[in-house]
Amino acid sequence: MYIYFSYGIEMISHFMRSICPSAIFNGVGVCHHYRFQINEKGLADMQPSNYSSIYGFVWKLNQSDHNHLLKWADGYFPKLVKEPCFPEILVSAQNENVSFSKNPQHTSCKAFFFRSLSTQYGQASLQYINTLINQLQNVGVSQDYISELRLWISIQ
Repeated sequence: MYIYFSYGIEMISHFMRSICPSAIFNGVGVCHHYRFQINEKGLADMQPSNYSSIYGFVWKLNQSDHNHLLKWADGYFPKLVKEPCFPEILVSAQNENVSFSKNPQHTSCKAFFFRSLSTQYGQASLQYINTLINQLQNVGVSQDYISELRLWISIQ
């Protein structure tokens, strides 16, 4: 079993399941010491940062889904690297219809994510940023983080 931390378009369940049909949504997580950015391709990326955190969805993948995800990532983003991370799972759930409780159970797990080696900023479409924001708002991610993502709209 593999654990995947998604912070971009893979947070959308129908998109994730088009790549990994057996993926199981495991909850909402946060990876500390990384910051969100839009890369030169106009897509979500995460880069190391001592003072930031990035929110996303945590998925369980079987071997077949893991292989599909690796193939998709390699074909779509040939310069991505697969890295380990230890997201703190803020909300565990059986599906994407979750919201934060006042006293969430914090657990962590070893997971992986993809990121670009480039640190160049890019521009995302308004629709792309709003899609990410809507996914995170739907599960109750903090307004501070949502505001941080909205800053990428003003870069347009």
